[in-house]
Amino acid sequence: MSEETKGVLPSIMIVDDEESVRTSLREILKGQFSIVTAGSAEEALEIIRQNLHGDGCGIDVVVSDICMTHMDGLALLKEIKRKNQRVEVIMVTGYPSPDNTLHALRFGASDYIVKPFQAPEVVDSVKRVMDKRKESVRMEKMIEELHISVQKNYHATTEALIMAIDAKDNYTKEHCARVSYLIEEFSRYLRMNEEDVDLLKSIGKLHDIGKIGIREEILTKSSSLNAEEWDEMKQHPYIGYQIIQSVEFLSSVRDVILYHHERYDGNGYPTRLQGNRIPLGARMLSIVDSYDAMVIDRPYRKKLSIPNALTELDKCKGRQFDPELTNAFVGMIRDKYSYVGSGPNIASK
Repeated sequence: MSEETKGVLPSIMIVDDEESVRTSLREILKGQFSIVTAGSAEEALEIIRQNLHGDGCGIDVVVSDICMTHMDGLALLKEIKRKNQRVEVIMVTGYPSPDNTLHALRFGASDYIVKPFQAPEVVDSVKRVMDKRKESVRMEKMIEELHISVQKNYHATTEALIMAIDAKDNYTKEHCARVSYLIEEFSRYLRMNEEDVDLLKSIGKLHDIGKIGIREEILTKSSSLNAEEWDEMKQHPYIGYQIIQSVEFLSSVRDVILYHHERYDGNGYPTRLQGNRIPLGARMLSIVDSYDAMVIDRPYRKKLSIPNALTELDKCKGRQFDPELTNAFVGMIRDKYSYVGSGPNIASK
């Protein structure tokens, strides 16, 4: 291995088992690029392995012969692309064939040079590929910036909705915060993927957003609701669904918010869905929501102890709650706090 230049110049690796070819390509490209050479595909992969880091392998472009002893250039191309899709590869051959060209392009080669080559065509090929790489990097950066922007807007929108809840009813805001914590714990306990964990955490924060459309005297009433008031309260899942419907990046949350008061036996609201027809997130949320409501004091009733709340969940499984999810949630609480009779109150987190 030899290295001509270091610094901010774009980096090129030349791979060929003929020293004369490596020398020729190095002479053509020197001064414009940082150049590393390798006499075999195996040596090239070792150089890449030694230089692997978080965002790449330190090599921008590989110029490789196809016909080499042991591992050929096409196998090298596949390995490079497997390790890092960002590295552009130019294939070189003295024996061009349609099959080799097709395989090279299929495996991800950016260009193809035929021996004997002329200096201008080598330089032109490398520059074209470098321009392609710069455009790819620019697009990746733009996408990353857009993702960050969407995330910022997402959090800003979520916070604005939470503030709207708080302005109407502070209990609802605090309840949503606890439910968000609990359902995040629950989804991790069920070994769900991180995307779903984050989604359910957000659902927890916003599941009662529809209560901003319910009269304040109903939300803050210190006694049980009458039939008319209860009918109005039962509108909050649909109101929440309508609010979230206008927020495009929360579109996958809508059904969970709409159905989180459905019952496993089909006697819930607003649409009387039954069993597994209720979305998984809504079935999980129903359990968490009810648990938090039971272990927190309300003006019209005292809270239950954690063991008593778990007993109530157990009594209602198969009727109000999904039986398997109920068992899992009760197991989580007992696992997390080995003796729930004296352990900390998870709902207060």
